[in-house]
Amino acid sequence: IITAPKVVDVLLGALVQAVPERAAAASNGVTSLFNIGGVDPRTGRLYNYVETYAGGQGAMHCQDGMDAVQCHMTNTRNAPVEVVEATYPLRIRCYGLVPDSDGPGRFRGGLGMRREIEILSDHTTLTVSTDRARLRPWGVFGGGPGGPSACLMELPDGTVQRLPSSKMTLPVARGTVVTIVTPGAGGWGDPWTRDPDQVLWDVVEEHISPELAHECYGVVVVPQGPRRWALDREATARLRAGGRPGDGAPQAGSASIPVTPGRPSGPRLMPDSGAHPATISRAAPDQAR
Repeated sequence: IITAPKVVDVLLGALVQAVPERAAAASNGVTSLFNIGGVDPRTGRLYNYVETYAGGQGAMHCQDGMDAVQCHMTNTRNAPVEVVEATYPLRIRCYGLVPDSDGPGRFRGGLGMRREIEILSDHTTLTVSTDRARLRPWGVFGGGPGGPSACLMELPDGTVQRLPSSKMTLPVARGTVVTIVTPGAGGWGDPWTRDPDQVLWDVVEEHISPELAHECYGVVVVPQGPRRWALDREATARLRAGGRPGDGAPQAGSASIPVTPGRPSGPRLMPDSGAHPATISRAAPDQAR
């Protein structure tokens, strides 16, 4: 589950040089394993929760990579929140995509996913096995790398720790909240050639932030009210004509990973420039669990 996905990425990385229309940028590159076992206080019996988490799919020459899917030879389905909570002494605090974990490109890489689990049992052991915490999934033909993986723990006293290794087993106390973030995937092509309307849509859907749209895609979007965004076409044309920003720009695939439990933050507001064309709105989503 660690090596095999990378073997496929290596093969596709070689093929993309010869037959790019039949290959892809790097996918998340790992089947992230999450295992929690202990004594269920409701029954007094041992339990063992095992799941493999999905990540981003690499972009292709004609389309974006899919978000939070099993790639290549893996095919496991995700366990619904209700099933996990009914079956195990676990509470899902948050489950969703990781904004800004795409590899920017003319076609962007898929997003990684994030899950936060609160432990409700005693004598519990956690095993995590993931990868791409430092070496992120690569993009091709100017595309950026996908976001990294991470595993965090908030202890019952409120202390937050990042696990020192992506592969380890350790005891966890009741009340601990464990967060796992899976990698995104690499992008295909120059992100400054991506259709600005597609970038706007990604902002509306909270796949990327307005800041990432500006710095990595050269697209200016502005707020037009609660959860309403507009594409400033003139400012976008000027920005792209002036060239890429210099030092200080956010790095492609550098998703911000919150270190406290809760719903991942949505796009931050930018100052209103008075732009009005291409306005898109989105209804407020239900609060993530």
